[in-house]
Amino acid sequence: MTRLAPAELDIATGKAVAVTTIAGNGGESLATALTEALVRTGRFQVLERRRLEAVMSELRFSAA
Repeated sequence: MTRLAPAELDIATGKAVAVTTIAGNGGESLATALTEALVRTGRFQVLERRRLEAVMSELRFSAA
């Protein structure tokens, strides 16, 4: 059996990302684990969920 290596992505260090709420059973745990994994890579600036929700709210307000 041949093992495949994970794909390498050309992502600049410090790229801002955010993990939003994940619906369903275990969604909160999954979102937390994903956020922690992204932070551990040291390749991303991970935005806090509270901050993301505030930004999304502002965008909805300005689009209205």
